[in-house]
Formats: sequence, structure tokens, C-alpha cells
Amino acid sequence: MKEDSRTEFKEEVSDRIARAAIAFSNSEGGTIYVGIDDEGNIVGVKDADSTSIRCAQLLNDNVRPDITMTSRLNRIDLFGKDVVRIDVSEGPNKPYYLREKGLRAEGVYVRRGIVNIPVSEEMLRVMLQTPRSRRYETILSLNQDLTFDFTRSVFMKYGFELGIEQMRALHIMDGDMYTNLGFMLSDQFDMPVKAAMFQDDYKDTFLDRAEFTGSVLEQFDGVMRFISGHNTKKSVIDDVERKDTTAYPIVAVREAVLNALIHRDYTMQGTILISIYPDRLTISSPGGLNETYSIEDLKTGISSTRNPKLANVFYRLGYVEAYGTGIPRIMKLYRNKEQPTFKVSDALFFVTLPSMLSEKDGLESLLSSSDFITRSDLESLGYSRASAINEINALEEQGRIEKVGGGRSTRYRVL
Repeated sequence: MKEDSRTEFKEEVSDRIARAAIAFSNSEGGTIYVGIDDEGNIVGVKDADSTSIRCAQLLNDNVRPDITMTSRLNRIDLFGKDVVRIDVSEGPNKPYYLREKGLRAEGVYVRRGIVNIPVSEEMLRVMLQTPRSRRYETILSLNQDLTFDFTRSVFMKYGFELGIEQMRALHIMDGDMYTNLGFMLSDQFDMPVKAAMFQDDYKDTFLDRAEFTGSVLEQFDGVMRFISGHNTKKSVIDDVERKDTTAYPIVAVREAVLNALIHRDYTMQGTILISIYPDRLTISSPGGLNETYSIEDLKTGISSTRNPKLANVFYRLGYVEAYGTGIPRIMKLYRNKEQPTFKVSDALFFVTLPSMLSEKDGLESLLSSSDFITRSDLESLGYSRASAINEINALEEQGRIEKVGGGRSTRYRVL
């Protein structure tokens, strides 16, 4: 065995493993073997499990930005000896650097032949000024042993083939190699979505919970079935017709789940978390807003996606009707109701969908137990100022209340 531009040997664990990982991340990726000496002799490691843990900790502590999602550690057997193999992909967030050195030239390494060298000041400036055009989804997958049973069944359901040519056209494959987009659509995809239903806000008691892995299409299918199974329904007899209302509009849920799957940052640790409480449903997704748009911008329909190739697959299959319409559609479904909220940080996108049943139940209880009500009474039930005014106007039109007084002393008699 010999070292080359994409292969490095280490006889034992040392800080130089971090330098090699940084160099591969800043270049075209590569593999580090721990348990092989500089001459290519397989010496093995005494405790492969302990060595793997030490290597993982070393990379986690010393490499910035995080390369957890673009690297993989495996214990392998070479001629009867244990060796730890570290596969490192080209990173989407260059430049990578040693944490102790900071983002300075002496802490940034690239691969040149069989050596890892620090970059020059000029090269570092170029790296910092170069747009990060290599997205995670377009980089070659570390795992090339992939199957696509579920994704292929979905394609067949909608009348599409999924052969090699189609995979290349959709960027699932780059030449003869699978990309990370291929990994995301494969049966082997292992970044899960976790869902849970809680008895109350304290999260002490689970009423149900599930975890979904595999193709993101399969995750979407599983999550929607989970939420639909817990989407409380209320039936009201209006004259001779029965009207059914669910706690969460299924179209709003669908848009929020699609948004989480398509726009999450797959280079970050963490999972998509879906939580159902008695009065709300929340979805948190790793990764803040892409580019420079604000939440208010997204509400207007501006389209911005971190994973455009993945979004294109969902679009072609008909899961997404048009780019940028998800959040406006959610807001429209909650018109005249307590509004959904969207919170964002550098690391998280958080959506809250209020239950449409909790408001009405509270309102009916208020009307049945009160002689007079005020707008403030509705706001105490969770209505926003605007939705409280709209609800009061609707109740007046229905003849259920009448206005008494004016100005700050305005109240409404329950009829």
C-alpha cells in the first residue's frame, strides 16, 4: 500500500490526523488509515474501538467548521489486523482549519501530492473570497453502497423511470459515483426525523413517538402518517350537514414538513424534531435561514433553498407545487385564526402551528359561561389582536353577540 493524493497512513493516533482531515476537506477528499506506518506496512491497532473513539474526539475538538456529516469512521480488518479507516469528503464549508490556530493561514491545510501543507496568505484570501458553490448535496457520498427501493417505487408511482441516466440528470449520480443527494434519497440514509406526542408542555409523558430513517421521501411519508394519526378531529352539525375540523390543516402540516426536509442543513449534527402538544404542533430543523432573507421576506413568497437539487426532485414528483409558496400557503390557511410563528437562529428553524380546536373550544366555553365578553378575553385564549377582531365581527354577523358601549369600555353582550 502507498500514500497518494487521497490516501494517508498513520501508525497511531496523533494530532496530525486532524491536519490530514482538514487538508482532505479543503481539497478533493481522501482516506486516512490508522494502523499503517509510513512505509505502507500494516501494523494494526491494539484496541480498534478505543482508537475510533479517540479519532472521533480529535476531529470533533480540533477541526472547524464541523466535519461530522462529511466524514465517517470504520473499523476494518486488513490481513488479520485491526485498522481504523477515516473517510473524509470534500467539504462544502471551506476553508477548514485547526481550532487552536484559528482562521489563519498557518491553520488551514490543503493536500498536495502526499503531503498536507498550510496555505499562503494569498491563497487563504482567495478561499475566503470564493463563493461556496459546492453544496453538500453535490459532493460525492462517502457511502457508495446504496439502494433506492423506496425512491424508485415513488418514481414509478408517478410514471417516472429512475435509471442511471435519470440519476445523472437529477444529480443523484456524478458520473459513476453517487452524490450526497443520492445518499439522501437512498434506503441507507441515516439522518433521522424524530416525532413525539406529549401529554403536556413538560414533556414528561410520551403518548406516542417514532423515528424515521431511509430516503427523505420515505421520511416524509412516515411523518405525515404519524401526524395524521394524531390530528384530532372535531365534528359540528350545522343545520343538516356535519362539518369536520382537524386541529391542524393537513395542507399546512404538509408544507411545514416539506420545508423542514428540503431546507435543513444536512452538514449539521442534529435531527428534525416534530412535537405535538395539546394546543400546538412544532417542527424544528437544523440550519437557520439561507442567504440574507428574513422571515418576513419568506412570507411574501421569496424562494431560497439550501438544497436546490433536492427541492427539484420534490418539485418533479409533484410534492411541491411552486417554489416559495409554502409559507404564504400556511399563513393563508390560518387566516382569521391564531397565526403560526416562525423563529430562526444561526442553527435552527422553528415553526409552531397552533391547534385550530383549542381556540374554538376555549371560545365556546367563554360564550357559555359569560354574560359579556371583550376583545381582551379572546386574546387571553391565544388569539392575536387581528384574529380577535375578526372573530368578534363574525360573532356579531351570526347574531351571537351585540356591541355595548364604545372606545376602551367596549364590550359585547352574549345573546
